Amino acid sequence: MPPLENKSSGRLDKGSPKADLIEKLIGSETKAELLMFFHENPESTDTVEGIANKIHRNPKETDRDVSDLVELGLLKEVRTVSFNKARDQELQREISKRLISPPSGDETERSSSREMTGIGIVDELLPEGYPSTSVVLVMGDPATGKTTLLTQLVVEALKKDRNVVYASLDDFPDSVRESMRMMGIDPQKYEIEGRRRLVFIDCYSFLVGVKSKEQYSEDPQRLSDLSIVVSKALSE
Repeated sequence: MPPLENKSSGRLDKGSPKADLIEKLIGSETKAELLMFFHENPESTDTVEGIANKIHRNPKETDRDVSDLVELGLLKEVRTVSFNKARDQELQREISKRLISPPSGDETERSSSREMTGIGIVDELLPEGYPSTSVVLVMGDPATGKTTLLTQLVVEALKKDRNVVYASLDDFPDSVRESMRMMGIDPQKYEIEGRRRLVFIDCYSFLVGVKSKEQYSEDPQRLSDLSIVVSKALSE
């Protein structure tokens, strides 16, 4: 009788690539449950905790096994983003506080500098000028010329080689541009890329429900988002 050939038992050595692959694929009952679940529900998307509840397994163990299956390409990890309304309101409150907070010592010194508007009747009423580095609120009844005054201030600022960011809430930017032309300057001259000194932020389109054609536009009721847009415009 010829001698028997001593053949390998077929056992995989631990740590070999094939063994690692099999371990990642079917190394636990949870993985088997996961594979069965997704075979039966191929369109399912959920958090690890949600999947663990569905297959009645420990979330920590499920998380580890899901990571292995993601690494193998059997599962795809999807990033989800949701709006944090509480954080948004918190940021809006913080922005409001900063806008109305009293200035520091250095800011007080800077705000003491004043300048004339260049508008005759206004300079007569304000012979010492207005604080040049402060937030100035212009108030008045409807149709008393607030927007016209603001447009005149913008025109005078551009004549002085100042940079201007105009957030339009009461009219379309094109209407403001037309008013500026009637006051003697061509706004497009100051909106040329590379040496831009006039930037519009269109808030009015949001209020009337139309799509803006401006580079910058935002809903004025979302203060946190609007502040980001203003910062971008200021960096122009």
